[in-house]
Amino acid sequence: MNLSFRMAEPDDVELLDALARMAFDPRFGEGWSGAQIVATLMQPRSWGEIAFLDDDAAGFSLLRAVADEVELLLVAVSPEARSQGIGKALLGRAGHDALRAGGRIMHLEMRENNEGARQLYEYFSFSAVGRRRAYYCGGNGERFDAITMQSSLPLKYAAN
Repeated sequence: MNLSFRMAEPDDVELLDALARMAFDPRFGEGWSGAQIVATLMQPRSWGEIAFLDDDAAGFSLLRAVADEVELLLVAVSPEARSQGIGKALLGRAGHDALRAGGRIMHLEMRENNEGARQLYEYFSFSAVGRRRAYYCGGNGERFDAITMQSSLPLKYAAN
């Protein structure tokens, strides 16, 4: 297994769109389109990184910095590439990039019943700090709360 990374670029719109569609179940309303991702990449102090497993795109992260805060907007890993450490690698790299961008705090939102995401974020010492009721609107109209989480930078691994 060869894991490599490169920064995402606006020309990656089709690749990012395909990864987002694979990674986010439309039942939960948390996915973004490639156009939304690229529009964010083009904003000042926003960046993304794509992970490749061997030669195949396996996931990506998308972040935005404002003052000394960095928001983790998306971490996406394709279903066939899950449970191979790609999410941890993307989030670890995002933490280093956020620190280099002058960040002191990283925050994110996640669907309340996304246990895989919660475990990943708690691994990096994120803690819940709030709730946004009915934040996500799923494909069938069902609403899901978002849990807001934050961690100080540099990210720390949680003791198990």
